[in-house]
Amino acid sequence: MAASLISILALALALALTSEARRELMRAIESHLAGDFTAAEAGYRAVLEQQPDFVPAQTYMAQALWLDGKRDEARRALAPVTEHHPELLLARWLRWRFGDDLGDDEVLLRRLESVYPFERQRFIATGTACLILLSIGERELATEDFRRASLLDPDDAQAHQKLGLAFAKARLTLPAAGAFERVVAVEPKDRGSWKRLGSSYLVLQRWQSSIDAFKKAIELGGDDVGVLLAQGYAFERLANFDEAQELYRLSSRLAPSAYQPQFRMGRAFLAQHELGRAEKALKKASELDPSAPQPLTFLGELYLKKNDYEKAIASLERAIALDADHFQAYYHLAQAYRRAGRTGDARTAIETYETLKQSERGRSRNQNQR
Repeated sequence: MAASLISILALALALALTSEARRELMRAIESHLAGDFTAAEAGYRAVLEQQPDFVPAQTYMAQALWLDGKRDEARRALAPVTEHHPELLLARWLRWRFGDDLGDDEVLLRRLESVYPFERQRFIATGTACLILLSIGERELATEDFRRASLLDPDDAQAHQKLGLAFAKARLTLPAAGAFERVVAVEPKDRGSWKRLGSSYLVLQRWQSSIDAFKKAIELGGDDVGVLLAQGYAFERLANFDEAQELYRLSSRLAPSAYQPQFRMGRAFLAQHELGRAEKALKKASELDPSAPQPLTFLGELYLKKNDYEKAIASLERAIALDADHFQAYYHLAQAYRRAGRTGDARTAIETYETLKQSERGRSRNQNQR
């Protein structure tokens, strides 16, 4: 959303808004980005008082109203855009979509055809409308209309790629995977889309599909540490630790100063109950990046397995000192405190863990609703 709002400001300058209107617009944008939608609405209205036909302010005021829970006002705010700029399909489309006059799919497609006679234009227009729907939280409608857009022009790899990126950013993983599947079907040498497809499969827990997609990306462009690590994780999830470790070792050779390969190796060794090798790898990872809390957290878990509670506590307290919101560390720290007989500290740690975990769930829900 930030990039879109910044582009409004650039457009405002290009359209030579008055200096006062530009100031109002900048304040509205700042409020919008900060989540103060009431102030944003007031700012956009101030701009529109000076230039009533400034479409970006009208459109984004509607978005601010929608995000503020004022759904009916948001719909009404789109009416001037429709009236003064009937050629702007997004405004028309949204008006149809949210208005009472929405017909069936065939009616909508005929309207699209009346504005854009070519399939590619209709695809892009409908796809862009999907992205607007995402920005105002209408995830299910966006997914539905992504499918419609796919049918309009199934062989436009570039447009599908843009939609896939947008859906991935909005954490709509299933339609994102569908978009990237379409891209690689049309452009089988598009390495970037193979990588993104592998990442989508990873989120969907389709481990073997993820491995296959990452393998294709590597074949098309050589070794990529990020891809190797992701592929290794998929092998881990399939309990194929030999393949995972081979990929982590290769990653370490390619990026010897990066902590992630050593960390992944240590984590995998820990899962295999090879505590000595796990400790060596995790210590190395922590040395490579002393600011990373993850190796210290897994070292704490390792020391718990070895019943070395003092070392576990020391490692986990260091991890928390690096990142006070690293809730996984609090869980293991509570266990270490309890086993060391520090019941009061254990209670405090587990309460902090529950609070942070709940907060993390809330953030994830909010992101998924965008």
